[in-house]
Amino acid sequence: MRLLETLRNRVRSWGAQVESRTCANRPVQLLLRGVRVVYRAVALSLDRFSNCAASQAAAGMAYYALFSLFPLLVFLVALISLFLQAQEAERQVFEFVNQFVPISQELVIKNLGQVLALRGPISAVAALSLLWSASGFFAILGRNVNRAWPNARTPNFFQHRLLALAMVGVLALLLLLLVIWNAVLSVLSELAHPLMLTLPLLRPLVRILTTQVAPILVSFCLFLVLYQSVPRARVRWRDAFWGAAFATLAWRLATAALVWCVGSGLVKYDLVYGSLGSLVALMFWIYITSWVALFGAHLSASAAVLARASRMAENRPDQPSAG
Repeated sequence: MRLLETLRNRVRSWGAQVESRTCANRPVQLLLRGVRVVYRAVALSLDRFSNCAASQAAAGMAYYALFSLFPLLVFLVALISLFLQAQEAERQVFEFVNQFVPISQELVIKNLGQVLALRGPISAVAALSLLWSASGFFAILGRNVNRAWPNARTPNFFQHRLLALAMVGVLALLLLLLVIWNAVLSVLSELAHPLMLTLPLLRPLVRILTTQVAPILVSFCLFLVLYQSVPRARVRWRDAFWGAAFATLAWRLATAALVWCVGSGLVKYDLVYGSLGSLVALMFWIYITSWVALFGAHLSASAAVLARASRMAENRPDQPSAG
């Protein structure tokens, strides 16, 4: 904390010196003001993130995710089976895993296939049990996102579970939309095949939009809804936007870095953990995802606190001068 306070004082001193030299340059002043706001928001977020032990909470979320992942995937297969054939439903869930779980996909798909082969048809009671088990991770996620807001009310156990079940419902809806999206793309690709032969550049453009841009937009929307809807406090969309933007960018960069480290052989979990290497890599990715999600929540809360303080300072009447 002493190091952080020293860094704050140096940044303030540097900002004052630069501002005094560029008082006539308004664009530079606006840039410096933006830098100071960002620095204050990040510093406040780090302070609250540490006080709330959010890093330890992210580790706990990775533990809970290990017990919630396979019940969630089996439940999604049972849900999609209501609309598609069983084999097609399994294929869609496998594709969902390949798109949103960049680490240890082979481990997840192999074990999920074994679980589905052993279970057979899933009854309604079994589906509800799987849904309850799958909501464990989301209950912890909702509780820690809510803690990021200083004035948020603390929900009880049943409210936490209802919120977690709602999150599972959103994820199931996302999977259904993904199934519809893939079907629409398949039809459009057939219809636009002559056009793609005429315009060769159209095919890579469509591939970039579907494989790169669309996942980023989906991730941003999920983080945005998470930060705006989950806290039991009044959260403006503007405040949730900054946390969602940071979380989307940081999560994509961290995931790409981890995938590169594992794929290039720079990090070899198998040499340390043996046959459990893929499982450890998966848990580490979930920990990084949880860490980023919680810090984004604290960043949104800090942005709201600073914005409220700025509005209060602007609306405060000037003090009458003495004498």
